[in-house]
Amino acid sequence: MHALFVTTSSDQLAPGHPTGLWLEEFAVPYIAVTEAEITVTVASPKGGAVPLDPKTEPNETQRKNWAAAIQALCHSVTLDSVKESTSTPSSSRVDTGRWWTWRTTLRCTLW
Repeated sequence: MHALFVTTSSDQLAPGHPTGLWLEEFAVPYIAVTEAEITVTVASPKGGAVPLDPKTEPNETQRKNWAAAIQALCHSVTLDSVKESTSTPSSSRVDTGRWWTWRTTLRCTLW
């Protein structure tokens, strides 16, 4: 099985109003899924580093416990690349298993 975590690329709701991914909404399910040995792809509209909401700065314990999740947010793939890879005929894909999708922080996922 393969999990697709869809995140945001938005770092501003409006000028002077920073936003981003709420870290706990990503980290807790990410850790649970990876501990279940499910392969995870992190995607965002623009790809690259996923911006974090400034109000969600992790404390030291969270930083340690969520290190793998925080690292995964450093290099998301673009949504277009995921669309292309999942629309390829299954006979030419390496992973033909099922995909499970998790959309984080719905309020700004697609901005």
